[in-house]
Amino acid sequence: MGYFVQYDDIIGFDIVEIVIKKEFQRQGIGTTFMKEIEQRVKEKGALQIQLQAVNDDMHNNFYGKLGYKNATNFVFKAKML
Repeated sequence: MGYFVQYDDIIGFDIVEIVIKKEFQRQGIGTTFMKEIEQRVKEKGALQIQLQAVNDDMHNNFYGKLGYKNATNFVFKAKML
């Protein structure tokens, strides 16, 4: 689901995956889950949470309402094999 990352001066938490089954979406479950994750990782000393998500309206709206913004200081690189 995720893991802690030590950077030079801060501890972050990298969310690898969060999935809410389609039939349970739009009921507040994902929001409640994300807020719980934020609280728990903050208690363990993390100052940042980062994640990768599909760049579409659904994901932008969901994470946007939780205060997540597109990072401008990182570039996601990929190579098809």
